[in-house]
Amino acid sequence: MKDKRHDSTWIMRLAISVVVAAWFLLLLPATIYGPHTLLEATVIPLIPIGWGLFAVLTYRDRKEQIVGWMAFAFALFGAWAMFMGNLKIAFR
Repeated sequence: MKDKRHDSTWIMRLAISVVVAAWFLLLLPATIYGPHTLLEATVIPLIPIGWGLFAVLTYRDRKEQIVGWMAFAFALFGAWAMFMGNLKIAFR
């Protein structure tokens, strides 16, 4: 019989992934259009990427693996969008 606590870990990872994604989406426009430092432009995309890597590398079952890959894919897409946004502004 499965442990009830183990069944809820994928839900916890999903909740953390949603919070990290929402945080990143809220800060993304500020990093593209606002005045920012190199530290902000580096750290902001690293937090979702770090969480995505952690979620992918430490999964225990199929549901956690799916959540991990989704979090990592979103982080890579977000970092790409941030890079492309900053690139367009830099060459205006």
